[in-house]
Amino acid sequence: MSTDPLLRFDDGLPDELLALDELDLLQALGRPTLVRWPGTGEARARAVATLLHGDESTGLEAMLRVLRRRRVYPFDLYHVIGNVRAALEPPGFAHRYLDDQEDFNRIWGLGDPTTAQRLAADAILAELRGADLESLVDIHNNTGDNPFYAIVTLETPEVLNLATLFTTTLLRWDLELHTLMEATHDLCPSIAVECGLPGRPESRAFAIDALRRYFGAEPLATNQVVRDHDLLGGMYKVMVRPEVRFRFGGELDDMVDLVLDADLDAHNFREVPAGLVLGWVRPGAAVPLHAIDSEGTDVTDEHFEVVGQHLVVTAPGTPVMMTRTVEATRKDCLFYLATERPAPIDAEQLDSGRLDSGSLDPGRFDSGRLDPGRLDPGRLDPGSLDPEHLDSGHLDPSAGDWSDAPSRAGRRLGALDGTGVLDADPADPGDNGLSARLQPRPLR
Repeated sequence: MSTDPLLRFDDGLPDELLALDELDLLQALGRPTLVRWPGTGEARARAVATLLHGDESTGLEAMLRVLRRRRVYPFDLYHVIGNVRAALEPPGFAHRYLDDQEDFNRIWGLGDPTTAQRLAADAILAELRGADLESLVDIHNNTGDNPFYAIVTLETPEVLNLATLFTTTLLRWDLELHTLMEATHDLCPSIAVECGLPGRPESRAFAIDALRRYFGAEPLATNQVVRDHDLLGGMYKVMVRPEVRFRFGGELDDMVDLVLDADLDAHNFREVPAGLVLGWVRPGAAVPLHAIDSEGTDVTDEHFEVVGQHLVVTAPGTPVMMTRTVEATRKDCLFYLATERPAPIDAEQLDSGRLDSGSLDPGRFDSGRLDPGRLDPGRLDPGSLDPEHLDSGHLDPSAGDWSDAPSRAGRRLGALDGTGVLDADPADPGDNGLSARLQPRPLR
């Protein structure tokens, strides 16, 4: 048995492996794998990373679908297959990482590797640094409902042009967490692409279609941004404190200290107001969350407060990547909070037909649904979307759309004021939507 922590293929995968389904292929590989698919050499190499988290299967599924066509590209294509062992743990594609592992997307570029995972990451980085890469794309899934979006660390034209090949909804990553994207952004334009929830046909269709655009695209323009886009930034990381026992949905009881609303992810990519209720705590409990900015500074008190037994937001912000599982919360975070929103479009720009690439209408996030103009049926895999819903300008809610977010959130939070926000006293300018006139939620 080989002790090399990284398995390598320099001439693509053999036919007998490429024909296997995803889990059978991973069983045959057994460990992190780097596959080079030789091209004609007319263009610089490109790279795609998949499965850095073992429960995020969409990228691998999409890559295999595209690669099985055996098309030869003008460039060498490098394919990283990440946390194979976590993906194989029964029932399959169920664990971000295992209890005896580190997060495989938090160990890149650390240096002085001491574990098999870190050795594999360092070996992959060494190969990629020697490959003369033009660009790198790291494909992920979310654990809560989100639109499809891309993450960038830089706002250079080539990075934004790469990201908008996949989607025009972008996040600027301000945190330093030793991700693959961060470890390679000095090497080439590097982004992460989030493909919604795993296991959904529309997530897979989006990834397949986006990869085909990426592999068929001309070299990235470096002198201008060629597509309009929506960009959020100023990211804070919001975690549940480690000593706090919690669940999503249900009532407070002796088993938990915090109950989070079961439909929190309905607020993803929508600006939420001060006073929004996130959950319920025991009488007298302190804030059960911990929020940090990009410098690691504690910003919890600036954004969250306990009012009675309600855990509430105290300043407007835009949550992204809100999860709906305890495991994902513990292994990463509850959500990220974007505190910098795009500037409104200037009316003169619209009148003159000029639109700055970084500007957009915040209402496109606030509406909770995709803008009809951003749904291009010609760029989507046939059959993955309901044509009736394409005509109406939003995705089928049963297929993972987030356009029903207000109604989903309102089902439980509406017991407060119909919107899930603690009602402010208009006569009290200091109330800030955090009225203590509400009755506390009783223990059950």
